[in-house]
Amino acid sequence: MGYFTELWNSVFNEGITSAQETTITVTFASLVIINFLLLYVTKSIHFVFIQILTLGLWWGMKWFLAEYKEVLKNEQKQAGKSLNNKQSDESIKESGPAVSETEDVKQTVKATSKIAETKVSATVENKQNVNVISTKSEPKETTESKPRKRTGKSKKRKV
Repeated sequence: MGYFTELWNSVFNEGITSAQETTITVTFASLVIINFLLLYVTKSIHFVFIQILTLGLWWGMKWFLAEYKEVLKNEQKQAGKSLNNKQSDESIKESGPAVSETEDVKQTVKATSKIAETKVSATVENKQNVNVISTKSEPKETTESKPRKRTGKSKKRKV
């Protein structure tokens, strides 16, 4: 019962657990076996292609899990280093932020405000252009043809 509980709880937690890895492996192994059995029974070439797709997907999942674990290890190492760096930086930087950091923030704020002003002015210009166009356009006069009056006399065609 512990395996299924761990699998259920892993859905709501971040990361990959051993229960998820085991489930992936068992599921793909079962799928490969079923595909081989269906290939043997039906002797259809389609199951060969399905088998190739299954094996490729299984390999892709294994590769992704390995890369994900490597990224997590690197993040944990960097978190440990940054924790040590923060402690040493806090003792050095008790006076406040460095001048270069303040200048970087100011430049970022200026660039962001210029971009925002450009977007707003472009939006305003577009709205004005739309208003100018809509006021200049006049409705076209439609000339509707009047329906013909039927006199009630119809010509009969000879067949």
